[in-house]
Amino acid sequence: MSRKTTVCERSTSPQWNEAFCYLVQDPRKDVLVIKFSHSWTLPIGSLVVPIKELLSEPELVLDQWFNLDGASPDSRVLLRAELKMLIPTKCPGATDKAKFTSASDPSPAQRKPEIETVLRSSSVDTPPVETIVSSVTSHEDVDVMETAAEVIEEKVEEPPSPAVAQPPHTSPDLSFASEGLLRIILLEAQSLVAKDSMMGGMVKGKSDPYAKISVGDSAFKSNVIKENLNPVWNEMYEVVLRPQSGQEVQVELYDKDMDKDDFLGRFKISVADIIRSQYIDEWYLLSDVKSGRVRLILEWVAAVSSDNNLEQVMQLQSLQSYQNKAVSSAALLFVYVDRAHSLPFKKSGKEPKAGAELVFGNKTYKTKVCDRSSSPQWSEGFYFLVRDPEKEMLIVKLSSAWDQPMGSLVVTVRELLTKPQLVLDQWMHLDGALPESEILLRAELKILNSRMTEVPQPSVTSSEKEKMVTSSDKTFKAAREEEEISERPTHESVAVSDQPKQPEAAETPAAAAPVEPAAVYTAPETFPSAAALEREPTDGEERPSQSDTSVEGDFEPQQTKGAGPDSLAFATVTGLPAETLGPAELKGTLPAHTSPSKDFGEEGVLRIHLLEAEKLVAKDNMMGGMVKGKSDPYVKINIGALALRVML
Repeated sequence: MSRKTTVCERSTSPQWNEAFCYLVQDPRKDVLVIKFSHSWTLPIGSLVVPIKELLSEPELVLDQWFNLDGASPDSRVLLRAELKMLIPTKCPGATDKAKFTSASDPSPAQRKPEIETVLRSSSVDTPPVETIVSSVTSHEDVDVMETAAEVIEEKVEEPPSPAVAQPPHTSPDLSFASEGLLRIILLEAQSLVAKDSMMGGMVKGKSDPYAKISVGDSAFKSNVIKENLNPVWNEMYEVVLRPQSGQEVQVELYDKDMDKDDFLGRFKISVADIIRSQYIDEWYLLSDVKSGRVRLILEWVAAVSSDNNLEQVMQLQSLQSYQNKAVSSAALLFVYVDRAHSLPFKKSGKEPKAGAELVFGNKTYKTKVCDRSSSPQWSEGFYFLVRDPEKEMLIVKLSSAWDQPMGSLVVTVRELLTKPQLVLDQWMHLDGALPESEILLRAELKILNSRMTEVPQPSVTSSEKEKMVTSSDKTFKAAREEEEISERPTHESVAVSDQPKQPEAAETPAAAAPVEPAAVYTAPETFPSAAALEREPTDGEERPSQSDTSVEGDFEPQQTKGAGPDSLAFATVTGLPAETLGPAELKGTLPAHTSPSKDFGEEGVLRIHLLEAEKLVAKDNMMGGMVKGKSDPYVKINIGALALRVML
């Protein structure tokens, strides 16, 4: 059962005020999954609320702010989940049914209830319903019915019992979970060839370099650094590999142009050498060009079946910030989907063509689709990169040929942290399927124990430091000169209409000039940094204008407080005037709890138990009506806007 809210107008603080209700089959196993997206296309976070958490809350109500998984740390949703238990007054059974006694057969001993298992075709998610049909029969009819019931029971009991025939654990091959993680950090380059010449080659120009990195079937492309022969990328990439002979990391540099990109050099590194060294931080000379070198950090990250160093891994992850907004993985999750049994039949009564879909964050894998069987077997393995073991989860969805759901399963990574060797290997019940439906699954977590102890920084030579300080001094002196010129009295021949503009012209350099000393002061203190190299003017570059420098000066103190886009967003929001912020964006005005309408949670459940029918009219006559036939009855039940159809 899925429901969707309305799509709000563009806002980072949307407000819906909508309510929904769901039928809960098993409060101990059912889970509420809420997915947030932009116009149903771009995922922006999710939330999972197990129903069993409500059982421990006062009055079975959970009303609070929840953090969203897969979003920024500040992203939250205000939600109210209220559980109400359905307690029936009586349970219908054979004693509650109307009894019919025939005058020709007064003996109650001859009346025998016939039990038939009827599959309700309205939904594959509901279990078989036993319908007890009262009837008056003779001894011969009773014998015939008993024989028919035995045949039906034999057909139902055809599948082997999982307790006897099904294996207790999975049996993956030796190659399962043998992959490792190769982490590549493209840090910087120096002395690249200038391809963009000016004035027909008389003036040496620049290049707009970018890098292409390929490892096996994986390929990455870096950002383009405009007009820079010593670019700083500071980008990180991760590749999951199964070590094989002959594997190489190939790096190629190009100059971005309007038509065809110019070649700036290449080099290769053997994956076997990286695995042997475990951690490499080196400069690599570019081949097939006159000059240029690239600094790479290559690490074959050790994967261990223990969470002893997980806290250190998460701490290092929080300190790292890369220009391509990549987040280093904390663990690898290996999943082996073995088999399932007792899956529900399709609405048509046929066995399903079962397939399993594995969803982990933004990554989705699908198994093969098995031939028709209620006990399919896949024997397939998958892996996922885990960023936050405390919040992320694996969702397994079963369906028949990807169109008819047959049950689901949620496995949190946090649960694996409590298991021996971080492994979960067992039969697990499927939500939304039959009570006996199970899937055999192996989930194995391996923590990535990096050898990196500090955040890598680009290198800056002493001559480059001197150039940066000198250029900053020149910029500061130029700003002071402009300020002195603007303060001089204007010529008497200036028109009266132009005189009011004099104070504005004087204010602009005066306001921009005080920013320059910050650049002069912080440049030596922040060595080495990517931002410093980006601001460094070389011989062929133009000096930064005052407007550009002032913008960098405004944001620079904010960037030193934190890493990544989150701190920049914080600096942007806090820098705005208070009156420009909406009431929902100010943390102090956010409500602590929801405020639903008075009719929220007032719905009730009407339970209809359709038992049987007697003495229906025969519509299917044979031989032109000479022989009385049968009927194939079904029932339609209408309750307001809800319509039900039940096959008998």
